[in-house]
Amino acid sequence: MFEYLFQQLGSIRDNTELLEACNWDENRAQEVREIYFKSIAEIASSKVSFKTADEIKSHVRGNLSKSLAESEINILERLLDREVLSFKPGDIKDEEN
Repeated sequence: MFEYLFQQLGSIRDNTELLEACNWDENRAQEVREIYFKSIAEIASSKVSFKTADEIKSHVRGNLSKSLAESEINILERLLDREVLSFKPGDIKDEEN
């Protein structure tokens, strides 16, 4: 129960930070989210094997830098850092093995 409450608070904080980075423009924040999720989905479907969390983060940053402002990328990078920290060993797998 407490974990759920902390997740909800985190989600509110994340959304607020993203809105602030987007100058409180909800349409822009939605566009930024879509670009971010597309980048993550690209990694999930990629044939490239990422060995470390840093490789994933570097790839995502490279994708995001093509269409987002630095302030937007910084917020998304913090979100990604929290997600990467929640990975357990074996979550990032080498599909060839």
